[in-house]
Amino acid sequence: MSDEPGLEFQRETKHRRDRLVGRSMDWGRKPETYKEYPDRPSTALPEPKRPVSSLDELLRARRSVRRFSEYPVSLEDLSYLLWAGDGITRREKGYEFRTAPSAGALYPVETYVAVNEVVGLAPGIYHYSVKLHALELIKRGHLGEEVARAALDQAMCAS
Repeated sequence: MSDEPGLEFQRETKHRRDRLVGRSMDWGRKPETYKEYPDRPSTALPEPKRPVSSLDELLRARRSVRRFSEYPVSLEDLSYLLWAGDGITRREKGYEFRTAPSAGALYPVETYVAVNEVVGLAPGIYHYSVKLHALELIKRGHLGEEVARAALDQAMCAS
């Protein structure tokens, strides 16, 4: 791994013309629909509760902040945020529809969360299991400094 994991990630995952030209989709090599970590400890998330505010109210109230509450995040709030970012909205005719769009329904992006202060959840790095609406523990411990470094030294990621 390089000394600049955030820059390395951007470099390795961006689309470039030289990587795309002359290639076609090989549907026989399609990845599994869900990434799973069956050997990792799993924490079921509560059913996501949608906000009672209208979308208009939420958009008008949105602000960027750099000072955060000293109170821990509730498991219910984390559950909703993860579902809103990539959760399943409905199942229909053998297909599952998610909150996030994906070309060809391939869903190539996985969601991981660095937990430092969430009520009822040990600190660590977790994978969001879309299929189970659960968190799978990848690495235990307070990893804020490492996460901040990987996020191009964004101090807010350390807390």
